[in-house]
Amino acid sequence: MNTDIKDVLADSIIYLATASKTGIPNVVPIGGKKVIDDQTLLIVDVLLNRTKKNIIENPTVAIIVEDLKREKPCSYQIKGKAEIHTNGDYLQQAISVSENAFAKRKKAGHRTKYKVRSAVLVTVEEIFSNMHGGRKVSEEHA
Repeated sequence: MNTDIKDVLADSIIYLATASKTGIPNVVPIGGKKVIDDQTLLIVDVLLNRTKKNIIENPTVAIIVEDLKREKPCSYQIKGKAEIHTNGDYLQQAISVSENAFAKRKKAGHRTKYKVRSAVLVTVEEIFSNMHGGRKVSEEHA
């Protein structure tokens, strides 16, 4: 992931798409996430029941992230494999991301604090630009 993609991921809601083993799709908005490194994205699970079931059956996922309000609008599709972590360092990182997000939401008047159930770790395999006809983002630009 290049810096632009990381910035958009940090600043935007993402949409995580999964499919069951029989191909039934599911897509959910995600606010709690963190870029771990150039190939890895951590997603906080607070209410991902169907999504987690799909990942267990079929770990292939797609993510859409966009920021159309920038001076130079951008939109990306990220494809990869997901795995669920219910303990360890990734779960602790997910809890930290959730705590920081709740602190911001609380200032805005939100009162609901969700319990983190797991961390979903996505290993990025391909990235495509939705602004350029679906062109693959090449490694030299990553």
